[in-house]
Amino acid sequence: ARRREGRCRGLRITLGGYLGLPAGVLQGPRGQRNFEQHLKTLDALIILDDVWSAEQVKACRVNGPNLRYLITTRLSGLGDNLKLPKDNQIKMEYLTVDEGVELIARRLGLDPTADYPHKAVYRQIVERLGGHTQAIDMMAGVLSDPEGPGPDYTPRLLEQLQGGDKTLFEVLKRSVDAENREDNVLVSLSVSYDMLPGPGAGVDLQRCFRLLAVFGEGGTFDSAAAAAVWELDDPERARRWLIELAKRSLVIRTTDPDRYTLHTLIHAAARVLLQEELNFLLTN
Repeated sequence: ARRREGRCRGLRITLGGYLGLPAGVLQGPRGQRNFEQHLKTLDALIILDDVWSAEQVKACRVNGPNLRYLITTRLSGLGDNLKLPKDNQIKMEYLTVDEGVELIARRLGLDPTADYPHKAVYRQIVERLGGHTQAIDMMAGVLSDPEGPGPDYTPRLLEQLQGGDKTLFEVLKRSVDAENREDNVLVSLSVSYDMLPGPGAGVDLQRCFRLLAVFGEGGTFDSAAAAAVWELDDPERARRWLIELAKRSLVIRTTDPDRYTLHTLIHAAARVLLQEELNFLLTN
């Protein structure tokens, strides 16, 4: 409960920062009141994207005369939990197979209406991932990365999704909080992570990804901060590595060209992987 409360406070501070409030005035016993008073003066539409709990919404929701909220989530009961009118709740289905294939094609720079190699296999990938946008986008990132295996790896990628080594997936499924868990995303994340350069490569991007868990959930960071965590003297090299992770949809680039963040589920998985590393070091 304490960790969840801290996450919600962090989200409120992040939102307040976007709206011009210094972090200092949002902390301490008056932080919530300062946040509410400021938002009540605004004429704004606030978008809370991919919310994972009602607590996150409640931490940021203020009844202002000119405030409107757009909330997206994968939790089917969130609207009822928040007591939203049924007319204000819109249910959207997962991607159809054709929509998922189009997403992959566009990531690969292909004409979605044309006939191109592996199109039938892309359909199977979309079906395997249940039409989940984030999971599909992650696999499209693997195939479209110029430094990756390329589109011809598609049949092998499907094999990995269908029956590859499930050790990492099982670790994540067992350890990621239920409120953050989405199995199709974890399957894609497991495959994408396994395909990152690891120990012995020129750069251990697997460890770089794990270490990003030290940044607060929902927060942002720049290449200089990542360089410090990765013990690099060159922020430019850190920026290149962050871009490599972003190509695989493991890191999200914000509207600021040198600020990054992690999706809630991806952050939770990175934290699990980092804890596994620490446990190994402590017992060996």
